[in-house]
Amino acid sequence: RGCLETLAGERAVMAAGRAAAWGGRSPHLLALGGGRPEAITAYTAALATEAYDPWIHQHLGRVYAQMRRFPDAIAASQRAVALAPDDAAGYALLGGALLGGGLADQAIVALEAALDVDPDPASAEALNTLGYLLAERGVRLDEAERLVRQALAQQPDSGMFLD
Repeated sequence: RGCLETLAGERAVMAAGRAAAWGGRSPHLLALGGGRPEAITAYTAALATEAYDPWIHQHLGRVYAQMRRFPDAIAASQRAVALAPDDAAGYALLGGALLGGGLADQAIVALEAALDVDPDPASAEALNTLGYLLAERGVRLDEAERLVRQALAQQPDSGMFLD
């Protein structure tokens, strides 16, 4: 079998394992529907068999952040970054968790890493957050303005960016 067929087969087995661990209920949908504790339980169960899947760590970190459990969100996001250091989304998520946890200086470093890893399709939220963090500190103001304008250009109707 070719490499792509093997990878596809492995992903299918992993997806089946996730579905079994989740009891047929997607933790992502649970979290969206307000079932965050259940989503944490489901993601944690999936990690028992897929501890090296950065996607699960990212989503677990996102749910923790939604629950304002920032130390847990930071830890999950750091694991995601360690497992997938070329994934800008992991750094952006880590930046948000660090900011929520009151660690703004570390959040700037993580958000800059997100842009360094993949500057092209950078998250508008990461751009906006980094821009405002820099502006609030009164540093690199030209860059801060450029980042905020870039975020607004990506999502011109976002209420988060129109202030």
